Amino acid sequence: MEFLAARDPANAKWQRDLAAIHEKTGNVLLAQGDELDALVAFRKGLAILERLAGREPTNTDWQRGLSISHVKIGNVLVAQGDESGAREAFRNGLAVADRLAAHDPDNIQWQSDLATSQIKTGDVLMAQGNWAGALGAYRKALMIEERKVARDPANTHWQRDLAVSQFKIGDVLVAQGDGPGALAAYRKGLAIGEGLAARDPANTEWQRDLIVSYVKMNEVTKDKSYIERALKIALTMQERGTLQPRDAWMVEDLRKRLNQ
Repeated sequence: MEFLAARDPANAKWQRDLAAIHEKTGNVLLAQGDELDALVAFRKGLAILERLAGREPTNTDWQRGLSISHVKIGNVLVAQGDESGAREAFRNGLAVADRLAAHDPDNIQWQSDLATSQIKTGDVLMAQGNWAGALGAYRKALMIEERKVARDPANTHWQRDLAVSQFKIGDVLVAQGDGPGALAAYRKGLAIGEGLAARDPANTEWQRDLIVSYVKMNEVTKDKSYIERALKIALTMQERGTLQPRDAWMVEDLRKRLNQ
C-alpha cells in the first residue's frame, strides 16, 4: 500500500487506506506495549489525514479521522507521562470534533466523539491540577451524554457513559473540597450503575464499576456499608472466576478498608 500511495499521492482512496493501515499498526503495537513505535505509526496516519483534509476541508470523513488520530496520539502520550503533549493532542482532536458536532447536532457518532474528547481533555487537566478546567470539560461531556440517553434510554452503553461522566464530575468536586456536590454527582452515577448491574449480573465490567462506585461513596460518606457491598461483589466474582487478574488486589484492599 505504501508503494501505491507513493506512486500516486493524488489518489485519496489509497492515501486513506494507508492512513488506516498506520492506525491499525499503531493499535497492535500499543496492545503489545510498544508505545514508541505505536506513536510513530499514529503520527504517520495523522500526517496523511492532515494532507487529505487540507485538500478537501469539507470532507467530514477526513475530519473525523483527524479527530480520532489526535485522540490516539494523546492516549499514547498520557501513557508516556507527557501530560502537556497529551493535552495539546486532545485539544486538537477536540477542536475538530467540536466543529463536526456543531455541523450536525443530530449525528450521534460525532456527538459521542466530542464527548470522548471532552473526557480526555478533562482527564489531562485533572492530572495537571486544573480542576476548574477539568470540571468544565466533564460537564460538557455530561450534557452530551444526557441528550443521548434521553434519545434512547434503553441504550446501556450510553447509560454507562453517563454514569462515568457523573463520577468524573464527582472526583473533581472532591478535589475542590465540595463534599455535598461530589456526593450528589456520585449518587446519580451510582443509581445508573446499580441499574445496569441488576439488569445483567453476569456483566463483569458493570460489576467492577459498581465496586468502584461503592468505594467512592464510602470515601465521601465514611459509611462502611458501601465497602461491605463492594467486598461482597468482589468475593462473588472471585469465587466465580470472573475477577480479572488485574483486579485481584481489590479483595485485600476492601478488607483493609473495612477494618480501618
